[in-house]
Amino acid sequence: RKVVSLGVHCSASVLPVIEKVIADEIEQAVKKAKANKRKTLKDIDLLVYDKEPITTEDKEVSLAPEISESTTSTSS
Repeated sequence: RKVVSLGVHCSASVLPVIEKVIADEIEQAVKKAKANKRKTLKDIDLLVYDKEPITTEDKEVSLAPEISESTTSTSS
């Protein structure tokens, strides 16, 4: 079992939105795996929304591209 820690810098009001997005992604991956009759979940694709903003009520949430870039190794 692999444990992955995900760090996100954001205001407290935004956190529930991000949590919901991640939870939804995991739920979809689980449903997909069950539909394909797979016993294990080999990979879960988490979408990082840096282009399309997530809109909730009157708030507009857009994750900065730096979040996804910081996970990749820097090449000079």
